[in-house]
Amino acid sequence: MYAGYNRDDCLSALHLRDWLEVVRARLVAGGTSIPRPPLESPEPSEELNERQRKVAALVEQLTADIPADRAVRTCDQHGRWILAYTLDWHRREMKSVYWERFRLAALPVEDLIDERCAIAGLTFVGAVGGTAKAPIHRYEFPAQEVELRGGESLHIARTGDKLGTVEAISTEARSVDIKKRKDTATVHPEAAFAHAQHLGRPRRARATHRA
Repeated sequence: MYAGYNRDDCLSALHLRDWLEVVRARLVAGGTSIPRPPLESPEPSEELNERQRKVAALVEQLTADIPADRAVRTCDQHGRWILAYTLDWHRREMKSVYWERFRLAALPVEDLIDERCAIAGLTFVGAVGGTAKAPIHRYEFPAQEVELRGGESLHIARTGDKLGTVEAISTEARSVDIKKRKDTATVHPEAAFAHAQHLGRPRRARATHRA
């Protein structure tokens, strides 16, 4: 299953690259200057920390005698290839989490209503607790599919700035209580979204039973 998925992903990237080359060639032929980016050194950049340098060196060591063609590798070689490219797996996964945050922040408010990690169409109701500096504000929202369960950190739509945390939420009553920060106590956004890494945590009791 994973091999087929990866194959489709690679083919999609290849076809996209080919299409972009056609578009580039057409523009260049019409007189547009589109210089290609310079080739970068394969050596780790200065921004990589010491651990990443060690990982890069170990990957090179593990894969030095491994053919690029999967079909001619031995089982031992392919096993080392897999091992080598899982060493930095967590750092790569964290990159995808940040990319998702930027994607959500760039979406128009009206598009966030289709994102289950977001709440769009927020209407401020009033304060329901907290303090003057960190109030808990209740908002109502129109019917939409929401996966927030309580405890998620929310970001303001269009800016990505931190808003506060979900104190409680009721999809039946279509209301959400947000515990604000000192710098967002007077901010009332049209929509907010949770960073993807916060989804999937167990539902809190308050989020379940609040009317």
